[in-house]
Amino acid sequence: MRYHRSMLLGALLLILPISTAHGTSCDGYAFLEDLDCHAASKVIMEGLPDRTDWTDQAGYYDFQLVAGGWHTFHYKHPGFYSEDHDFFVNLFGNTRLPDVILESRALCNPASWQSYPYSIPAAGFTFPDDEGIHNPLSTYPVEWWYGNFHLTGAQTGKEYALWIAFFKFPYMVLMSVTDLETGESWSADRYPATFTAAEDKLDIAISLPPFTDRWYNEVCGDDLHAFEYWMDLNWLDAGVVDGYLHMRSIKPPMAIGGDGFIEMGSGWTYYYSQPRMHVQGLLHVPGGPALGEEVEGHGWMDHQWGNLPTERISWEWISIQLEGMIEIMVADVWVDGIPEGSFSGGLNYYDSGCDAQVLPDYEMTPIETYADPVSGRQWAVAWHVTEPSRQIDLVIEPGSYDHVMRLGIFDLLPLCFWESPCTVTGSIGGQPVQGTAFTEVTHPQSCSVGSCCLPDRDGMCVLMTELECTGAGGEFGAYCEACEPNPCGGGVDHRDEVHAPLQLAAGPNPLTRSTYLQYNLGQPGMVDVTIYDSAGRVVRRLLSKQSEAGDGAIEWDGLDDTGARVSSGTYVCCLAVNDTIISRRLTVVD
Repeated sequence: MRYHRSMLLGALLLILPISTAHGTSCDGYAFLEDLDCHAASKVIMEGLPDRTDWTDQAGYYDFQLVAGGWHTFHYKHPGFYSEDHDFFVNLFGNTRLPDVILESRALCNPASWQSYPYSIPAAGFTFPDDEGIHNPLSTYPVEWWYGNFHLTGAQTGKEYALWIAFFKFPYMVLMSVTDLETGESWSADRYPATFTAAEDKLDIAISLPPFTDRWYNEVCGDDLHAFEYWMDLNWLDAGVVDGYLHMRSIKPPMAIGGDGFIEMGSGWTYYYSQPRMHVQGLLHVPGGPALGEEVEGHGWMDHQWGNLPTERISWEWISIQLEGMIEIMVADVWVDGIPEGSFSGGLNYYDSGCDAQVLPDYEMTPIETYADPVSGRQWAVAWHVTEPSRQIDLVIEPGSYDHVMRLGIFDLLPLCFWESPCTVTGSIGGQPVQGTAFTEVTHPQSCSVGSCCLPDRDGMCVLMTELECTGAGGEFGAYCEACEPNPCGGGVDHRDEVHAPLQLAAGPNPLTRSTYLQYNLGQPGMVDVTIYDSAGRVVRRLLSKQSEAGDGAIEWDGLDDTGARVSSGTYVCCLAVNDTIISRRLTVVD
């Protein structure tokens, strides 16, 4: 059987020696001829007794038949459509299985992308190299590999959701699995004794004896199988939870933002996703089958690396997988509590033809929040996502709310975030759609334990250590309802992107000498335009007057209220009309 990018083609041979033991049983094997790699090939021989096994890498599957007659041979490989073949076995002769043709699930001309090396058009990524670690640490201090998976148990029919993240620095692995029927979750964060990663392929291993968690390319002999991976999972939480997964990409990788280069605040990262993977493996959870349960489903993989001041940046991030092979990644980002809108230039839309588009004119509106009783932190946990050009109208909702991930050092520094599987309903182009999603939320909707309330910033809350907070004269470690995560003050519309009925734009931005602030009012009112620095202090009050509805513009010449030129850095322009306030981030460079 030869391994093609679009199909597996060949003959399965069943070789049965003549039985001399009362004519009631025989030993034999199935051989998958000339296949490149069989490590993830599952073989089921339905007979007496039934047998289920994985082939070895050479393609042999040993079995025993105890009765003649009709049997079923079932062959399955991740990312391919499986096939059943009925055949008759005479225990006193040889039997040949029929030819088997397996069609690949992969889309969009697999022969053009399911081989290494591969480069994403319009991006600088090359695979498998960019699946590995990026050095030196001084240039790329931030790097993580992330995956989420929606899986169904073969024995119980239970639905599971699993996510995992490996981090280069600090060395750690985070993971969680949820039984979607009961809502029960098991989570772990591990800080390893050793961390290893290859530079030329995906092969990450994090070890804390006696456990090793590993994510790696499938290898057969000296060859890598393109966009095919294994993951070994070992962790403890309320009993033993472990397993392994095999995954194979069904669509080519997608460069986030179009070119894969993302700027957030003063930092930057490279970022690509593999947004549709076929997954199968085994999962062992408390209360499940004693030896674990075979699972199958779909997954999403992210890889991101660069130089990002993560302590200053927070986000609301959603990965969406819809029926009909449509994927969406959408996320808003905040820097020092100030909204910057999308960190990738818009909503990333990946259609069934593998055409990736970045749609800038979207709205991501929180419709529900959850307050964590332990940390006091409140997060958005459900959203309404809309986009006009594709007529996207989606609602993303969790099945349950207690999906807070608290890191092991929580008692010293309350580091936590919200990560949850969700369901998706709505329409695209007027046609109903549904699917699954994962959401990751690090941006708090309110101040909380671990935040610092600074009185000289009008109650704005920021994430600081206790020493930094008290040194700045702030209040640390207590829930502070008066905190407002934006220097513009109360009534802030937290979305920074341009939207009706109130709009604000700036150009040029970044600016060296001056910029024009253009606004559009949906209704008449008292208009105030104020420039703040990154610490929330007033730099320049530009306008305060009654205005009619319509367009307006005002120049900021880069001077403060004293007439001095401001230094390079980040500033915020706040436009207030009646009880509505929106903001636009400005960057001043020499």
